[in-house]
Amino acid sequence: MKIKYWLISSYLIVMILPVLFLYILFQLVQSYDQKQEVLDYLDVQSKLDLYEELLSNPALYTTGDQDEYNRLKDYTQNKVFFTLYNEDGLIVFSTGSNSKMGFKENEESIYQDLYELRSTYETFEYKHPVFQNEELIGFYEISFLRLDWLSGVEDRKTWAMVLYIVTFILIYAVVLYLLQRKLFRPLKQLIWEMNQFAKGEKVNQLPKKKDEIGELIIHFEQMQKEINQKEQDLIHAHQQKQYMIASISHDLKTPLTAIRVNAEGLLEEKGLEEALENRLNTIVGKADYIHQLIDDLTMYNILQSSQYEIDTVEVEGQEFFEMVLSDYDQLADSYGIHFVQDVNVRGNYFVNTKQMLRLFDNLMMNALHHTDRDKMIWSTVFSTNSTLPEFLFNEAKEQILNFNRKLEGAWIVVQNEGEAIPTDEQDKLFEPLYQRDPSRSKVTNQGNRGSGLGLSIAKMIIEKLDGNIVATSTAGKGTTFICFLPSANSKEEINFHE
Repeated sequence: MKIKYWLISSYLIVMILPVLFLYILFQLVQSYDQKQEVLDYLDVQSKLDLYEELLSNPALYTTGDQDEYNRLKDYTQNKVFFTLYNEDGLIVFSTGSNSKMGFKENEESIYQDLYELRSTYETFEYKHPVFQNEELIGFYEISFLRLDWLSGVEDRKTWAMVLYIVTFILIYAVVLYLLQRKLFRPLKQLIWEMNQFAKGEKVNQLPKKKDEIGELIIHFEQMQKEINQKEQDLIHAHQQKQYMIASISHDLKTPLTAIRVNAEGLLEEKGLEEALENRLNTIVGKADYIHQLIDDLTMYNILQSSQYEIDTVEVEGQEFFEMVLSDYDQLADSYGIHFVQDVNVRGNYFVNTKQMLRLFDNLMMNALHHTDRDKMIWSTVFSTNSTLPEFLFNEAKEQILNFNRKLEGAWIVVQNEGEAIPTDEQDKLFEPLYQRDPSRSKVTNQGNRGSGLGLSIAKMIIEKLDGNIVATSTAGKGTTFICFLPSANSKEEINFHE
């Protein structure tokens, strides 16, 4: 059944059932009223015969004998009241409220409803004329209170309200249960499965229904199949791209190596002209540059693959990072740049030595390319529980302090004096092939600017090792690249929780 028809039907039932139940209760109360009214009528008729002789005494209407009135009061009960009128409609005696004494009814009212037992909501009333020698001397009116009936009606009103409220709650509970079963639960389950699918997790088969939710489930499953198929197509296309890049890189390296070897062979010959020697040196330099571009492209292609798992070995942190930073002072000195290194690391770390060297090379070469002569470059590695080095820029210190890492590890920092990077461009630094100013020359004071993949490769390497990398920049000072590498103990803790 379609949900829209089901909702229309359920709303109609919710509106009709309370009204129908109220009508049934009204009919039951009315039936009780009619039955009770008949019983009360018969009871009153039996009492009228008893009071008729008593109230037909002429002395009650002519002489006004107080003894007769007192005797009449002895016959009254809390359920019965007498009112006596003279022939002119003036009330001469009443066992009810004394405020009626001396009140005179008009002629039309006094002669109305004679000999008729009338019922009201609270009483049965009967009016009868009194004659003496065939002459009208007065009227008497008897009022019988319907106390039992009134009590029964009030009780039934209370029960009717209670039953109506209970019925309304039951109808609401049943409709809510049906809505939960028909609408809320399937929608909640569908949303859960959609979230699971969005996270890339396994999706369970949902039950089919012949309603709008069933159609939505069918469309969701069709969407799953289409997305999975497109994902497989993308994976296949990506694999083809990776294979093509690897093939092209291999095909380029072979002739490139031959060009470089031949150029170096010619350079070894004696008596070369200066112009030819410069050209051969240019060929060798460009061949090295292209070879580096191919290596970066190949490595980026490998790291980008989801199937690539980086192999790691456990090393002692202090010894390993001192070895990694040992040769950069000579490289910086050759460029006329002052280099400061500091290693203060405790604990062991899981690293891939080759990839870690590439990480440091990429960060250091990026710093060298953007640092002028006679400026400073700092490279430091220190444990998370160590004191921050004094030379760190304030923004870098804030970044480390706000990192909120509870795991033990090491901070790897490369900082240089140079031009500041705008905040909105700092996250883009790790995008592949990103160049802050593409119009600038591809050559710096330290040589070619590179392929634009170095920082992307560094980011992928540190993330493959369960670490992270960020960049900060301080106006008028320079830029700082900060990497976090978890220690061996922290990695074991991560794997345990996973």
